[in-house]
This record gives sequence, structure tokens and C-alpha cells, in this order.
Amino acid sequence: MNLLKYDDLLLDEEPSGFDLTATNVEGSDTGVSETGVSLIHVVRSKKIKIDVAYTNLTSENLSLLIEKLEQDTIEITYFYGTEKSATMHANSVTMNLVANIDGGYWNVSFTLEEF
Repeated sequence: MNLLKYDDLLLDEEPSGFDLTATNVEGSDTGVSETGVSLIHVVRSKKIKIDVAYTNLTSENLSLLIEKLEQDTIEITYFYGTEKSATMHANSVTMNLVANIDGGYWNVSFTLEEF
């Protein structure tokens, strides 16, 4: 089972962190009526957001990953009970150099958000 695939890129390292959130997007007319009845207008169900982290990612894999994350859109294949896919974009990319040996090892974290 692969947790993530970025377009056609499947890294040879699995993420060390994978936190998926599926959220319903509610319309502006959601609220409580004058009679106290709750009205929920779901505009879109199950919008996906994934917080991803890699530990000790090689510089080679980091370069491949950053190339994908810098794109305006990425087709992400992810695990949500079964394999699913969505068009997403990356936010909040953080990189920390762990060891400057053998080309470097990095801890990387970012958020993928579905359009």
C-alpha cells in the first residue's frame, strides 16, 4: 500500500507523518432559523486536506518532491480506506537539514489541499 503518489512520482520512502482530514464545506445559508431549526447546506462533501511529513529524506528525493510541490496543481493519489485521487496544491512547506553527510538528509513537512 502506498500512502501518497505525486502525479507520476512515487518516492521510495513512505511519509513518517500522514494526517488526513475530510471536511464538509457548508454554504453561507447554513445556520439556525428564527424558529430554532438548524439548517445545514453542504456545498461540497469530503474536501481533503493532508498534513505530510518525511523524516531523513535524501537530497535526491527532496529535489524530486520539491519539483512537484512547486507546481500550481498536483494530481495526488492517496490512501483513504482505498486508493483515491484528487487535484491538490501544496502549502506551508518546511524543510530542516538533519545531517550534512552523503549529500544531506532532510526533515520535510507540508500540507496538501484539494481544490
